[in-house]
Order: sequence, then structure tokens, then C-alpha cells
Amino acid sequence: MMKGCMRLLLILVLMQGFLSKLILISQKPTVSAPEGGVANLQCNFSVTDPQQSVIGSYKWTRHAVNGTDVFDSSGPLMGRVRSVKPNDFVKGLANIWLHDVTMNDSGMYFCQISLLVNTMLSGYGNGTFLNVTEVSHSQEAIIILNGIRIAVGALIFFIAIPAFLYCECQGTRHPAQK
Repeated sequence: MMKGCMRLLLILVLMQGFLSKLILISQKPTVSAPEGGVANLQCNFSVTDPQQSVIGSYKWTRHAVNGTDVFDSSGPLMGRVRSVKPNDFVKGLANIWLHDVTMNDSGMYFCQISLLVNTMLSGYGNGTFLNVTEVSHSQEAIIILNGIRIAVGALIFFIAIPAFLYCECQGTRHPAQK
């Protein structure tokens, strides 16, 4: 009986040392972005032992915890993924931004953090559902109409000013013609 208690105590002490170094990962449950816009997928993490330095890496997967890796250099998101800077990672941030999102980008995204804290620790967030919303045609029409208004206004401005200056110059050169 005493041997069994000693083994249990040893296991509990070892587990306490292991469990005292956990990664806490949080993600927003849902993010919405308009089609063609930018989606900010946030991932914050901390280590339960704050004395440890943060050495590690992160990655994002799509659809499932062990799903398709989200890369900027290949796949359907090629050239559209931006990551945090290394000094942000040290502060506990592992966000990514998806640019020019499409309806096909909608779905679950999971953040995985791997840290070297005396031993290699790894964990996943609960996931973020990205909801890409369709831009209505009326919104597109308003954007186009505003662009046309700006262009016409600029054109009038750049024609009116030179015409006015030309007339002013003509009037000062030939005062006898007035």
C-alpha cells in the first residue's frame, strides 16, 4: 500500500511540473469580412509560467485542427496571407490577415502554437469561423457612382482653373480690347 501511494505521489508531482507549463490559446469564435475585403484572424496565447521566454512558432490550419495548412506561398490563399512580426509573437500574438477574401475563404480556421519551454509544448485554439459576406450590387453601384463623381469633379477642376487663368492672362495683355 505504501509503495502505491509513493508512486501516485511521484506521478502527481511530475504531472504538476508538466501541467504548470501549459499554453493558453484564445481565438475569436467568429469573424466577418466583406467579399474583397480583409479578414483579421486573431490568435492570442500565453504560457502559464510567465518566467519562460517565448521561443517557438505558430501555424494556421483550415477546416480542422489537422486540416490544410494556411500558407501565403502556395494554395488558394497564395499571396493573400499576412502574418504578425516576430516581436508581436513574443508578446503572445499569432494573428494572420487574409486579403481580398472570397466566398470560398469562408470556413473554420485553427491557430496552433508550438513553444519550447524546457520541453516542446503545442496546442490549438478553439477555432475561428470566417464568414465572408457577399457585397450587394447596390453597394457596388454606390462605389462606382462615387468614383464617377470624383472623376468628373477633378476633370472640371482641372479644366476650369486653366481656362480661368487663360482668360485672366488674355485680359491683362490687351487692355485696349476691353
